[in-house]
Amino acid sequence: MSNIIVLGAGMVGSAMAIDMAKKHRVTLTDLSENVLDNVKQKCSDLITQKLDVTNRQELQSTIKEHNLVINAVPGFLGFETLKAIIEAGMNVIDIAFFS
Repeated sequence: MSNIIVLGAGMVGSAMAIDMAKKHRVTLTDLSENVLDNVKQKCSDLITQKLDVTNRQELQSTIKEHNLVINAVPGFLGFETLKAIIEAGMNVIDIAFFS
């Protein structure tokens, strides 16, 4: 069982987190506690955590506890978030859309 963190609890991030929680330990993060609460009602196996990905230090310390990071934040946050994840030396799957 892997320890996975999903950054972004939107439609795609939450769907991936719910699916992976069937076989892995999954933490789902978002800036909105309301969004996290709604997803948690759909899948009680998820661990949810409020996280501001624009706070680079908080982001990097949070992701270090996991084996894999999935970057599913909105496009305007995607590039800087991906840079911070790579700088932290983490394995990452990126689905954030950015130019």
